[in-house]
Amino acid sequence: MAHTTPMPSTPTTKILAIGTFPPGTDMKLVQHILPGEVRETAQLYLDGKVDQWYSLQDRAGVAFILNVTG
Repeated sequence: MAHTTPMPSTPTTKILAIGTFPPGTDMKLVQHILPGEVRETAQLYLDGKVDQWYSLQDRAGVAFILNVTG
């Protein structure tokens, strides 16, 4: 029986990603695509790729803490 060497584990890094809208953004367009973005964000959370997410208090946008493996 051949001996196999286990694959080395890849460490997970936590990344802080902040998304905001630049001046002049058409917020009607944002409101149109937002439901799909929320669904996809929830799926990434369930898949373990998004650890946490927050809405920004002082402007329109979101902050994500992501689990990233390299």
